[in-house]
Amino acid sequence: MLFIPFVKAVSKLILTSVLLFCILLPSVKAEQSSQVYPSVYPIRLSLKIASGNTAGAYYAIADKICNNFNDKHNQNQLKCVNLISKGPVRNLSLLANGKVDVAIVKSLEFSKMFNQNAVNLYSKIKPIAIVGEEHLTILAKKSSKIKTIYDLSGKLVNIGTPKAHNTQITTAILKALGIKPRAVFDIDLDSAVQALCKSKELDAWIYFLPHPNFQIYDNLRKCGLTLVPLSIEDAVKISQKIKFLRPSKIPQNTYLDFSDDLQSISLQLILAAKANIDPEAFKYLKNITSNSLKK
Repeated sequence: MLFIPFVKAVSKLILTSVLLFCILLPSVKAEQSSQVYPSVYPIRLSLKIASGNTAGAYYAIADKICNNFNDKHNQNQLKCVNLISKGPVRNLSLLANGKVDVAIVKSLEFSKMFNQNAVNLYSKIKPIAIVGEEHLTILAKKSSKIKTIYDLSGKLVNIGTPKAHNTQITTAILKALGIKPRAVFDIDLDSAVQALCKSKELDAWIYFLPHPNFQIYDNLRKCGLTLVPLSIEDAVKISQKIKFLRPSKIPQNTYLDFSDDLQSISLQLILAAKANIDPEAFKYLKNITSNSLKK
């Protein structure tokens, strides 16, 4: 019979301990939350920029923009974040639909060529500034004796990545000028330049690129390559047929072998924002792109 009072006493002790634990636990958690999270993990709002792949020009431009932006906002809660994306056509959709705050896109005329909804999408964004150019680049072996774009006819020419937008534009340019090379395709810039260096059959490679470009700089002399200019007449003719292209020049001091500016045509890279972007962020981005990117 002594066993029953003992069980009751133990049960009462356990019940009291459980009740006490339940009363104290919320206050302990609240105290921990108020002490730890605001001081160690402050909330940071992100300004998201859709750029391109990490090896490309769009990502490098966005990186520079973000670094400048974050330097100016180091005491602010707003942080610029560079996001990998599939490029300017996809960026336009992301931006117009509010999935990102800022993006690198191309002109409306370019976008219309690849997206039937481009006009509607463009009405939902705010262009900030032109942040770069991609120049038509013709890289040829000196031994192939290619002096003008017309000399590509009948030559074995790498015209870029299959189905890429730039490849389609390059093809349209060759067609507009009546040039018929024996076309082959390559996957990316690195393998394209290396293939041109190593192949005995390949004569040239043509694509749109920003300059300077390290792969071209490194291989111009190493592989006996040369950059082929357009004539100003052909640059104007192409820009009249393909409205989003503009006559441009790769500056003389870009590569060692240049004796003068190299005539080309280019695609403009545009930094744009969603329509309802924070006004202060828009102001800073416009200031950055009109000053820092030119240095």
